[in-house]
Amino acid sequence: MGMIPLTVTTRSALAADGVQRQLLVEPEGVPKQYSNLVLVDLKNQTTFSQVVDIFMPQTVVAGSQRIVVSAIGDLLGPTVNNLDKLLQMPTGCCEQT
Repeated sequence: MGMIPLTVTTRSALAADGVQRQLLVEPEGVPKQYSNLVLVDLKNQTTFSQVVDIFMPQTVVAGSQRIVVSAIGDLLGPTVNNLDKLLQMPTGCCEQT
């Protein structure tokens, strides 16, 4: 999985040509995302600890598991952090768009 180089070449008695491109290989299935938000309030204490259980579905495609942990310093952080993913520019021909 990931980006792999793909090279295609052709040869004849008169000429030869080739092209190399990067091919994105993704696991089959439907991507799913789960979030578990934890608010860390250190106003009345100096340390914080919490155990978060992580469960993978039994139908997960082998090798496609991914866990992302992020810590944001304020309450508006998640809102501002992903503004670039809020809107997506249309692509394709005008009739489809």
